[in-house]
Formats: sequence, C-alpha cells, structure tokens
Amino acid sequence: GCYGNTYHETPNLDRLAGEGIAFDRAYTTYPVCTPARAAIFTGRTPLQSGAYTNELPLYETVPTLGEIFGQAGYRVGYIGKWHLDGAGYLGGGKAARGFPDALWYDGEAYRADVGEAAFARGYGSYTSLELREADLPDALCWATRNTDRAVAFIEQHAESDEPFLLVVSHDEPHPPAVCPARLLDRVKLVDIELPATMRDPLEGKPLMQRRWQAADREKYDITPASMRDGIHRYLACNAFVDEQIGRLLDCIDRECRDNTAVIYSVDHGDFCGDFGLTGKGPAMYDAITRVPLLVRAPGVTRPGIRTTALTSTLDLMPTMLELAGITANTPLDGVSQCSTLANP
Repeated sequence: GCYGNTYHETPNLDRLAGEGIAFDRAYTTYPVCTPARAAIFTGRTPLQSGAYTNELPLYETVPTLGEIFGQAGYRVGYIGKWHLDGAGYLGGGKAARGFPDALWYDGEAYRADVGEAAFARGYGSYTSLELREADLPDALCWATRNTDRAVAFIEQHAESDEPFLLVVSHDEPHPPAVCPARLLDRVKLVDIELPATMRDPLEGKPLMQRRWQAADREKYDITPASMRDGIHRYLACNAFVDEQIGRLLDCIDRECRDNTAVIYSVDHGDFCGDFGLTGKGPAMYDAITRVPLLVRAPGVTRPGIRTTALTSTLDLMPTMLELAGITANTPLDGVSQCSTLANP
C-alpha cells in the first residue's frame, strides 16, 4: 500500500514505512529465488556465491550472514524459507551454516511439524506450485508458525545484554499463495485493475520471452477472469503476511523497539499478468526486479522518509553489518546504504 497500490491491504507495512524510510528504487540482484536469496544472505553476487540458479547450494567458502554475526557475538536465528542448500524448494530440514538447529524452520521442518495431511491440504505438491484453495486455518499456515517462533525468540532475548539477529523468511505469497480463507474477503475482485500490458504481443522482445508468454497462456489460460482470480489470491496472501508482520512489529515495539533495527524486503517480484507473463525469471521488467525496501533503525532513520537513491538487495548485508558495527573479514560485492538511511 505504501507504494501506491490502492487495493493492497498492508496496514502494518504501511506503518513501518511511516516510521522509517521507504526506498522507491530498490532492485533485486537477480529475479529468481535461489540466486536472489544468495545475494541477500552472503552479500555476494550469485556467480560469486555459487548459487547462480535455482537448486544450487552456496559455496562452502562463502560465509553466511549468520556466521558473520555469530562470530561477532550475536545470538542469531533463522526462521522460514531458505532455498539455498540445493535440497529442493522445501529444503533439507537442516540448519544452514551459522544458524542454530533449534530455531531452524524451513519448508521440510514445517511439513514435518504440521503433518502430511495438513501440508497437502494447503500446499499440495511443490512440483506444480499451482494456486491452491486457501482453506488452511491460521494456526496451520507456515507464516503463522514462523511468526510464533519469532515472537518467542524476541521475547526470550530482548532483555539480554547479548545482541541478536533474527531473519524471518515468509514463503508466502509465493505460489501456491496459501492463506486462511477469511483473507479472500479483504480484497474485492471487481476492484482489481489488470496490468495494461497483459495483452502486449512482445513484438521485438527476445524470443525466449515470446515463448514464455505463449507457454503461460496455454498452461494457465490467461484471461482477464483468470488473472483477476490469481491476483486476488496473491493480494489476499500478502494481506495475511502483513498481519504476521504486524505481530512481529508489535512484539518488537513492546520488547526492544529503542535498540532494534527492522528491515523488510523480498527476494523478487511476480509478473501477475504483466506483459502476459506469470511468475518470474530471466527478464528485466520492473514487475519482477523492483522490490520494496523499508527500514526503521533507531537513531539513524527518521519517520516517513522516502528516497529515490538506487540500491540493490546485494546492499542489505553490508548495510546490516554497518548498523551493527561489524567489520566483515570477507569480500562483499554490495555497498552499505547507511549514509542514505541517515541522509536520504
């Protein structure tokens, strides 16, 4: 909502933007899951980290965010989607280097936790990643369980003299865009504006993109009605994740607001019918490359600021390290944005 979407129900992210700084020109390093996430959690380009396409693991010689912060004396935790171990979309259920097993909650851990019946009810098969009926109750959704664990972690560590780093990595709204059915009423189908480029024939565009568009139209029967339904579920799922982010913000505000920086971003976008395409992949359109970036850092950012400074998700790790006063003893390809945070 804070980026101008009038039918996007995100009051908590809007609140975070109003209490900190919003970047209008933040871009993903690579609009595909694994390489994008590799850049975020190593500060290296996908080619340098080893995870340059989906299902490839990080090089063993490239330290993770958890390792660097842990070595600096931080209590670290990672909850949610990882997709950087080469073990498939759900992960292998084993904590990544630098993060403790006790808090690890990737897709495989979530699946084991809720049981096969509940998992199949909401998520089905991750081989197809098709949108599913949003019929899981709140308590069984992955984002809810991520947030439950995150709140418990913050409450446990907020009063400690030991600083902490916590990553909460929600899978949603990635297809199958699972959320409780009650969220479908939050956005009305009739209000959804379809992308103006949905019927663009992509003349003069790369052959790969034209083939991609043709395949999507054949597979998904892309019509105004089908795209409205898909976008409806996507927005409902975003509203659900926003609720979970609100729970986290409430906990931080209650326990440790004055000394805790909050950073929100995503690994990449989704076409949602823009140029007649779905998902994401090898293309450079704003729909999949431009991402939200919101930062609230006590003593650094000021409320309600927007900036047009150009940045990338590759810059997140260097920025976090500078905010924490940590010097990384490893090469980093991004640059810190702390000067922009303080003087946009």
